[in-house]
Amino acid sequence: MMGGSTIRVLVVRLVACLGAALLGFGAGRLAAPAPAGAPPPLGDTEAAWKARDAARTRLEIRLAGAVARRDRGAILAEAEALAALDPFHPRARAELRRIAEGEAALAAATGASDAGASEDAGARSAPEGSSAGPGGAARIGGGSTPEEERAGGTSGEEAAAKGRSGKDAVAAAAARSTSAYEAARRRMRLRTHEAIDARHPHAGIAAALKRHAWDGRLEQAIEDLRKLRGAAPEAAGILDSLRAIAAGLEGGRAVLAEGRLSEADPLFGHAFEAERSILPAEVSSVAVREARRQLAQAWFEEGRRFLGRDQLDDAVAAWRRGLAADPSHLDLRAAIQRAAERAAAR
Repeated sequence: MMGGSTIRVLVVRLVACLGAALLGFGAGRLAAPAPAGAPPPLGDTEAAWKARDAARTRLEIRLAGAVARRDRGAILAEAEALAALDPFHPRARAELRRIAEGEAALAAATGASDAGASEDAGARSAPEGSSAGPGGAARIGGGSTPEEERAGGTSGEEAAAKGRSGKDAVAAAAARSTSAYEAARRRMRLRTHEAIDARHPHAGIAAALKRHAWDGRLEQAIEDLRKLRGAAPEAAGILDSLRAIAAGLEGGRAVLAEGRLSEADPLFGHAFEAERSILPAEVSSVAVREARRQLAQAWFEEGRRFLGRDQLDDAVAAWRRGLAADPSHLDLRAAIQRAAERAAAR
């Protein structure tokens, strides 16, 4: 028969073994790879893109609300903020242009009304059949003195000056019409250049990528990097990515022109992914932004065709693919919202 001390030793050993087993199981769970069906964790680039898209969506919603309220100050503020995030955003540019045109029209109307008011005041200051003398006294009769003629000439000059001031006001309003957009473009250009410089310290590589991203000169960027391959070893990989962008965009547009949207989508997708591999997360090139809008519009039209055949699910699927290409496409967002309301009403 075992003594009490022996039992205590056995209990301690049993507890130690159980603790080691539990620790091993937990470590194995932590080190085990994620299941095959689990979504991969978001990388820094993808997370940055999602944050940028979310910010753009919030600004678009606020801008739409300001337009619905006809709040000019809010429209201007939201449009400027949206243009700062995406200088090529169509809705932001349209609202800024609309505000500028309204200012120009108001300035023109104000100038014309001021000139008309001055003429009416001059006509009312003299009795019928009389003309104003040099000192403002009324003079009966049809004749006029040289002083009066000079005074009349001065009045004409004043009217002309008022007309010129009205035109100057219109010109000033027209100049203001592009100031917000141009300021946003300057800020965006500066941020784009700074981001590329931070990502690619080599001056030649950074300059080539700036040509591609901001100036839209993809072929020139490819040629510049081709010349840099000997001096900068990393230029070879970036050159391959730029070539993949060019091939994807060219192939996607060619196939899309033939009406083969399902084949064009992956070609464009290869170009989009290739660009993400070489540009900072917050930077998108002119060519890729245009391709995203083109692809999104094609999916929007495809969804409308499905909707015309009463294939609502297929229409929504097409619109969602378009929204994945360009999250700023407002027509796609509105179409998906209307489809959800229609499905809920069934």
